[in-house]
Amino acid sequence: MKRKGLVLESTNKYVLVLSAEGEYIKVPARGRRYSIGAEIDFDTVSPRRSFLPVLVACAALLLLVFNLAQQLAGRPAAYLFLDINPSIMLSLDGSACIIEAVALNGDGEKVLQGEEEKLKGLEAREALQHLLEGACREGYLASDRDNVILVSLAAPERFRLDREELESSAKESVMQLKLQAYLKVSAAGMTEARNSWRRRVSVNALLLERELEALDKGNNLDGKGSAPSVHDILEGIDPRDIFKPDQLIPGSNRDRHPGTPEPEGDRREDPGKQGQEKPGDCRNSPGNSGGGEEQPGKKEETNRERGPLSYKSVSLSAVLRVVHTASGTVFLTTEKGEELLLKINEGSSILINGTTAGIADLRYRSGTPVRVSFNLETGEILTMEIDR
Repeated sequence: MKRKGLVLESTNKYVLVLSAEGEYIKVPARGRRYSIGAEIDFDTVSPRRSFLPVLVACAALLLLVFNLAQQLAGRPAAYLFLDINPSIMLSLDGSACIIEAVALNGDGEKVLQGEEEKLKGLEAREALQHLLEGACREGYLASDRDNVILVSLAAPERFRLDREELESSAKESVMQLKLQAYLKVSAAGMTEARNSWRRRVSVNALLLERELEALDKGNNLDGKGSAPSVHDILEGIDPRDIFKPDQLIPGSNRDRHPGTPEPEGDRREDPGKQGQEKPGDCRNSPGNSGGGEEQPGKKEETNRERGPLSYKSVSLSAVLRVVHTASGTVFLTTEKGEELLLKINEGSSILINGTTAGIADLRYRSGTPVRVSFNLETGEILTMEIDR
């Protein structure tokens, strides 16, 4: 655009011009010199903008984002802690799958030996079941004692897995192992968990110490190091003092209702009889193909003609609590000593609306449909049909 103006200053590089509109404008001299006060025509050209600073800023930002993404890629989104006496810490990604498994004591190393790579990528509940089975095989969980299992989940809000889901899964895993255990699943803070992760200390031990101090039942752990195990903390303490009744998962052969006949499967075997599956025998737990002869009654059952199989007057063990939820697990022991693990279907429920009997559509261990009616007051199974 052509404009007119008066020359106020002239150099080899530029000419300072006063435009007719009163603007002071510098224009390139282009090798010409002008007399001061001369009126000249000049072009107003928009200055060429340099995008170099913008490009440099974008490159720096991309580099920062890339480095941050690299750091966050391996950073856990949540943590899961398991303590029996083996103490194990699992880091989880945003999908609740295992990133890393770390043993926090020597017993934990034994359970994890050769298992770290197998655990990576497993969903947290599946990994927990795998670890419980491993602890059982190593003898840290057994049917001849009251086992204590502590689990803590430290996760942000709206995480894919919550405490209740983890607790339900852990209970089912313990029931499948047929062990009596005190199980507590707690929620821990993320800051607390990260500090524990860096120190390689179990959050469960810290939470348990805090709870015992509040109850004025803390143990004197002087001399046992700065990171005592759950076993050290619980030494000499009755689990019933710190666990609620509903946190006791009963074994398949203990604490029965008064008057419930002892199933044949719970009676002590003759020394010469070996190989039959025993409640709490981890060699025959799910996932183990350990040897053992086929149970006498089991072969007879599978050889029957297919069709409805009915059990009448089957008693629930005292500690086998009927689950009053839309989904869950019921453990039944028949008078013949047969162990039945029943899982309530999604959408089914046990009827407790002021009636004395309930009916539930269940599934047998293999997925076979089961229909059960029972007395809610006494826990007695009235009828049970298994479609075969």
